[in-house]
Order: sequence, then structure tokens, then C-alpha cells
Amino acid sequence: METQISCAVKASNELVKNLHRDGLDRGIIATFNTSMVVRQAFTKDEASLHRSLNRLTNVAS
Repeated sequence: METQISCAVKASNELVKNLHRDGLDRGIIATFNTSMVVRQAFTKDEASLHRSLNRLTNVAS
């Protein structure tokens, strides 16, 4: 059974895959609850964005 966070990570990975132009666009991965935490600073590297997103399932546990 997929959790809400795993569904969100999956959808976010698809968004990055479909919209990010490697070397041109910059993306940031941040989480928030009562405060914002930057998990991946702005980067042009698509692989870094995917790695950061995939680590979020461990953060939410």
C-alpha cells in the first residue's frame, strides 16, 4: 500500500522529469510544517532533485 508521502514523492519526481530542462532550469526541494526546511538548495542538476525527493520518504517516517 502506498502512503501519502510516497504518492507525493512519485508525483513530484514525474513533475521534475517532465518539466525540468537539465542545465537550464533550477529547482529546490523544501519541506514545511511549522517552519520550512531546505532539503536541496537551488540546483540545475535534475539527478540531485530526484535524489533529494526520494530521501523524503525517510524523513516522513
